[in-house]
Amino acid sequence: MKRAFLLYLIGLCLSFVAEAKKFDGVIINGDDTVAVTFIFPVADSLDRSFYRRIQSRIRYIDGNGKRRMLRPRNAEEICFRFYSKEIRMMSVSNTLGLGSVFATDSRIFLRLKEDGALRLYSYYSSATQTEDGATAGGTYDIEEFILNRGATSFKVPYNWSFTEKMTEFFNDCPGLALLISAGDLRREDIHVIVRMYNEKCGG
Repeated sequence: MKRAFLLYLIGLCLSFVAEAKKFDGVIINGDDTVAVTFIFPVADSLDRSFYRRIQSRIRYIDGNGKRRMLRPRNAEEICFRFYSKEIRMMSVSNTLGLGSVFATDSRIFLRLKEDGALRLYSYYSSATQTEDGATAGGTYDIEEFILNRGATSFKVPYNWSFTEKMTEFFNDCPGLALLISAGDLRREDIHVIVRMYNEKCGG
């Protein structure tokens, strides 16, 4: 039994190594930018489960060829290119209690989607599939949007409360708040909303 279990662990490790991909990127801390090679468990695309797995820690190879682990508290930002797409993951103060309840880090890596006075981040988590109120046994990954303005972070609500809460959040930008309250801008327009705020009211 022990031998079979050991072989299983070895096979699992070899499988992980075979699937892991390496991408050149940088770790940014203030004025310091360090070139590294990130090691990601990724196949041919960056899906939601990929981002979820690198929100709390990221493996990389430093300039001396040593493999290391990077935590959100040890960097301000990481940046890498996945083929033609540039990906930026920012270390953000976890004031919303995102991620695992067992996490010991007070910060979390979130994917930056829109930059400016108002930032838009994506947070990825897993949810359990249910059927008629009962657990169906499977899980799936979801993407949630986080707005950040100065020291304030705000999780974008879903449709049933979107209009009211977002109108209140944008009370410093009356024109944008009016469009939201009138229903002209909805949750699926979140990228447009953030860009409009940064252009008209972001200073």
